[in-house]
Order: sequence, then structure tokens, then C-alpha cells
Amino acid sequence: MRLAVKQCEGNAAYLAEIESREENDWISSLIRDYCVKDSPWCHTWIGARDIVHEGVFTWGRYGNQVTFTHWALGQPDNAGSVEHCVHLYADGLWNDMPCQVSISFVCEKNIELNNQSDGVIITREQV
Repeated sequence: MRLAVKQCEGNAAYLAEIESREENDWISSLIRDYCVKDSPWCHTWIGARDIVHEGVFTWGRYGNQVTFTHWALGQPDNAGSVEHCVHLYADGLWNDMPCQVSISFVCEKNIELNNQSDGVIITREQV
């Protein structure tokens, strides 16, 4: 995930912070457009993690607590006590995973539209 964060920051962006079911559905629909069964494109980093306090997920950008979640059944489980970063499956469900795994990621970037900062640009690359 560290490389994904650097890649987003290099584009004045940050790993996506999903704050609603609608946003989750929209991002997962973008992932499905690139997903080939069981390929790395089907697993995409988002900005949530529980590195500071186990089980307390925060967004990487400012450390705000995650308020919306859409966990897969039985998740998060911190398997092997090493799963501290969150990825999104193409079906929109979330899972915790070791942060060093190399998968695709989604960057989010605030843009100004008509003098309002409510626009978002999403880009995808794989690291």
C-alpha cells in the first residue's frame, strides 16, 4: 500500500476514502470494468487502515475515523495479526489485508467545480 500512497500523492491525490454506499457502489463499478476473474485488478486498495489501533479503522489522509463500511462476511479478521490495510473487491465488499501486498489502487482528488470543492477524480493504476 505504501507505493500506492506515494503514487497518489505524486498526483496531488490520496487513496480513496469511501463515505457512502453510493460512492462504494460507484467505485466498485469502475473496478468491475477492469476486473478479470482472480486478477490483481479485482482487488483495489482504498485509504482505510487500522495501523494505530487494531480494529479502529481510519482514513490515511487525515486520520479521520471510518464511519461507513461494507465488510465482506467475517471481515475484518486481522488474519495472522498482520492485516491492517483495506481493499475493495470488485463486488464492493471490503477486506483487510497485509499492507505490503501489491494490488491496484484508487486515488481520489478534490477538484474545484464552479468555485465549489465537491468534485472528485478517480484514477486506477497497479503497483
